[in-house]
Amino acid sequence: MMEGYFETDLMGNFVYVNFEYCKIMGYSKEEVIGKNYRLLYDKKSSEVLFNMFNQIYKTGIPRPPTGVAKVITSKNKLIYFEGTIDLLYDSKGNQVGFYGFVRDITKRKIAEKNRKKTEEALKESEQKFRTIAEQSFMSIIIIQDGIFKYFNERLPKVNGYSPEEIKNWKPYEFAKLIHPDDRDFVMDQAKKKEIGEKVVIEQYKYRMIRKDGEIRWLENFSKTINYRGSPADFIISMDITEQINAEKQLKKSESKYREAFNRSNFYKDLIAHDINNILQNILSSVELCFLYVDEEKDLIELKRMLKISKQQVGRAANLILNTRKLSRLEEIKIFTQPIEAIEVLNKSIEFLLKSYQDKKIKLDVENPYKTIMVQGNKLLIDIFENILINAVKHNQNSPIDIMIKVSSIQKEGLDFFKFEFKDNAIGIPDVNKELIFQRVIPRGKVLLMRYIR
Repeated sequence: MMEGYFETDLMGNFVYVNFEYCKIMGYSKEEVIGKNYRLLYDKKSSEVLFNMFNQIYKTGIPRPPTGVAKVITSKNKLIYFEGTIDLLYDSKGNQVGFYGFVRDITKRKIAEKNRKKTEEALKESEQKFRTIAEQSFMSIIIIQDGIFKYFNERLPKVNGYSPEEIKNWKPYEFAKLIHPDDRDFVMDQAKKKEIGEKVVIEQYKYRMIRKDGEIRWLENFSKTINYRGSPADFIISMDITEQINAEKQLKKSESKYREAFNRSNFYKDLIAHDINNILQNILSSVELCFLYVDEEKDLIELKRMLKISKQQVGRAANLILNTRKLSRLEEIKIFTQPIEAIEVLNKSIEFLLKSYQDKKIKLDVENPYKTIMVQGNKLLIDIFENILINAVKHNQNSPIDIMIKVSSIQKEGLDFFKFEFKDNAIGIPDVNKELIFQRVIPRGKVLLMRYIR
């Protein structure tokens, strides 16, 4: 590395500088020679250099090579340099000035500061992620090189092993958790996602063998993420044993419980669809967190992504709670109560816009009513959000146009409010509309709600 060299008189006026010194400081020789060093730096930096020269003049002790100085030039250039400064003597031994060698270490110092900032940001984002994960009712796991690099408190409760036992597993020893009939498929999926191989299967069910030998059914939602600079398998796992057992019981008495079984399938499809949307938001937010940390982005964006993840976990918990209540075989009647529908619609729109800030969405709401009271329940917000999310998720246009029209209508002698959702996506083929409409409300269709006088 080339070093800059300079000489000054005892007053600090430059009498000689080499080319490298000018290059480091950002001045030409003409701008330096004959000038006092105080004119080349801001006030604070000049005071730093004055103290340095003064100490050497009084003590006669040169500044050691290990010294590091930070200055800002009058051209507003930030410089970190290290070097040696000493007294300059003439041939008779008289002190006539100062000389010194300087080395530019600006890039190194900035890199050190950025690395420290990145490490602090990574530590903070991991702490926030762990806080969210530990509150989850689902198992959350990160597998890398066959080892559980991270798992939340839910996992040991599901598989029966202690956290210490799980941490001490050898690479891929977790295979013992998987039923022999499902083992090859599950391990193949895990290894592909660990190396970042593109796979289509991100959601699958399998049987797990607990430590006590009990067999439980799990449903995995998994995806490849970048964890600490390398690909890893990020998994969110739910225990669905009760659901599987309920389905088996229903099949034993199919004739008696046919209607209840159909309703159970409806709620299963409903929750699978909405959970997919919710988990996709969580996975995307976590991936962005790691991306922002790697790229040294502002922590404000990290906090926003983690806040979205936390909201999605809460939303999933509420959805499952409501669905479980509604899908009990004994509760054939669905209880409703008066609900202010416009308030629910506005909350759904607000949630959509916050969840898809990277999309250009144009919303047009035609609603002549300030308030609308209808008979409904807490699942109304899930219906609105489901329709709106689908309008964005399955739409490749920019901007995404969504039109919502609210009106009143009479049907079979009863008063209803009609909510119409229209968008500019490709839509659903006509041949599929009747089949879909038997199970769920499709995108672009009409939603009717009973009016309360």
